[in-house]
Amino acid sequence: NGTKPRIVADNLRNDGICEDKYYTVADLRASVEPNMGAMLNAATYKIKNYSFVTDRTQRGIYNALKLSPIAIVIGVNYSDFATPGVIHKNNAPEFYHMIALWDVTENGDYICYNWWDRDKQDVRILSKNYQIEMAISFEDMPDNISLNHVRTGLCESIKLFLSGKR
Repeated sequence: NGTKPRIVADNLRNDGICEDKYYTVADLRASVEPNMGAMLNAATYKIKNYSFVTDRTQRGIYNALKLSPIAIVIGVNYSDFATPGVIHKNNAPEFYHMIALWDVTENGDYICYNWWDRDKQDVRILSKNYQIEMAISFEDMPDNISLNHVRTGLCESIKLFLSGKR
């Protein structure tokens, strides 16, 4: 909701994030304070650590993605996102937006989850050439990531990420 990425990551590490049934987006927008049930539920969904991904080249992003899903910041122009299929950056950004990068296609394009609307999750494909302005891994990134380090498949990663058992 327009905050700084480090604040989001620190909150995920220190407090966690609760399930929708305990605290909704509507609660957030109405400035409702989370109750004890929401706070206890959130504590079960904490990340252990996070790292800013400094190598935002395709290779650097792919290597970070081998460890876990990552959050990326991109410049967005609604005109580019209105076209069907793979999204290419053709126009100057109107604003910057953080989305979740989960996997890549056979062509190397980025498979992302996006939340434009209050109650709707949106799967989008970004061109592998789309400029990534910032990236955060929810793992402590080793200095030299081995190229033979392979993470589990997309569905297993999502289940582990959501369960907090990564």
